[in-house]
Amino acid sequence: MTVEFEIDNQQQFSRYFNKALVHHANNQINLAIEFYLKALNYNPGHLPTLQVLALLFENTSQFDKALTYYKHALVKNTHSPILHHSIANCYDACMQLRKAKYHYEQAIKLRQDYSEAYNNHGNVCRKLGDYALAEQSLFQALRLFITVETLANIGLLMAELRKPDSALSYYNHALQLQPDNAFVLWNKALLLLSQGNWKEGWRLYDYGLISKTRPKQITPPENAVPSYSLNYFRNKTVFIHREQGIGDEIMFASCYQEIINVAQKCYIEVDTRLVPLFQRVFKNATIIPHSELLISSDYAYEELADVHISSASIPRFLRHSWESFSQSNAYLASRSEITTHWKTRFDNLGGGLKIGISWRGGLGEQSIKRSAELSWWEQLFQQDHCHFINLQYGHVEDELNELDSIIHEWIETDHFHNMEELAAQISALDLVITVSNVTAHLAGALGKPVWIILPYAANWRWLNGKNPSVWYPTARLFSQTSPGDWGSVFNEVVEELSKLKNSRLPFSQQQNQIETCVP
Repeated sequence: MTVEFEIDNQQQFSRYFNKALVHHANNQINLAIEFYLKALNYNPGHLPTLQVLALLFENTSQFDKALTYYKHALVKNTHSPILHHSIANCYDACMQLRKAKYHYEQAIKLRQDYSEAYNNHGNVCRKLGDYALAEQSLFQALRLFITVETLANIGLLMAELRKPDSALSYYNHALQLQPDNAFVLWNKALLLLSQGNWKEGWRLYDYGLISKTRPKQITPPENAVPSYSLNYFRNKTVFIHREQGIGDEIMFASCYQEIINVAQKCYIEVDTRLVPLFQRVFKNATIIPHSELLISSDYAYEELADVHISSASIPRFLRHSWESFSQSNAYLASRSEITTHWKTRFDNLGGGLKIGISWRGGLGEQSIKRSAELSWWEQLFQQDHCHFINLQYGHVEDELNELDSIIHEWIETDHFHNMEELAAQISALDLVITVSNVTAHLAGALGKPVWIILPYAANWRWLNGKNPSVWYPTARLFSQTSPGDWGSVFNEVVEELSKLKNSRLPFSQQQNQIETCVP
């Protein structure tokens, strides 16, 4: 009976496995996965099936499932550098960077000439801020095999180390090998923009956007090249597509009114959370929630437009020089009655500055460099005549409970989903101190004094910490002077806060403070 059972199992396995192969060959991925899974029921330890299933899940961005089958395969073949590398790729895609780093290192130990593993390991180390190890691995990858990807990753590393000339040389080397590589052109654009090279930077930035998968892009008249000026939008119906990041949506909205002023009609797609804020100020435009477009089969808005453009493509038409950036302190506005409500609540805390804080930005472990742990803020929280209010979105209760200092918060607030409430809170404050995140963009767009604390490798939009910010005139940037050095940043912030407090205190209180400092 046992022999017959095993024969039957083998036959069933072969039947399903062969069907899976046929569907796989015909690119019927879902059916292929279905039959590979059925085959595994009859031979759970079949290594090729485990590997191909994991690969299919990885290729369809189902990384959790891919990891499950890669790990099962690794049990069967513990010394496979390829399996370790594949597991690392999945963790990397899920932004679990430390786990990715570990498995890349295992792959390298098992195969000393694995240039792809060195390249990916170096790139993960860069994301984690371990620049010395990143440089070591990336150059080892380059010694083993020169690829466009490795050259681009070294360019990224040099850019983050504030070596723009070196970064540019690696990008250009990569483009010699592959002139139309969108990834390299995109990152070269960011480097140029971070240096204030607007004309060439926006051109390559726009090229990178068009290379990405977007519903539509600029659609100039047939056989015509658009004139990159505001006149391109004059007397036309314009449809502005949203960006993926809400911070970008807020930042690029600084350009919208200029287009609304000259266009015949303007439709603006936005994240649903921003709709009330945008409707309040862009009264002559039609604001369309992104969620409405997702569920609607009515594309009348899009069909009416003469011009379709991503919000991130607009600066190429409007921001050609330093002087061309808007000097307006505010282009968004909070709802007055909600702002008054929060101002009353903040005033009830007592005298002194009311300061909103936010300390985390980004997703997953990629937020490590951008975020400043609350332990760094303690010296700031010890300042007298200051009340600190939590503006951080996400679950932060445990972090706040570990503090010795008091950070005020209200449990009914939802800083992630309720932008209207967040905008009102920001407007009711004296100052916002935050890392680079949505709070920073919203405070800047509302024209509130905002101090933005930046890592050494700050995003291109902050121009390596150059003050004043071209995007937000009321923002002041405080940047690390060396990678990971938040201490010097907070020392500077505390010093500036002391000056601000003294300028806000009545003269008699300022004198008392000065006298107590005299030995």
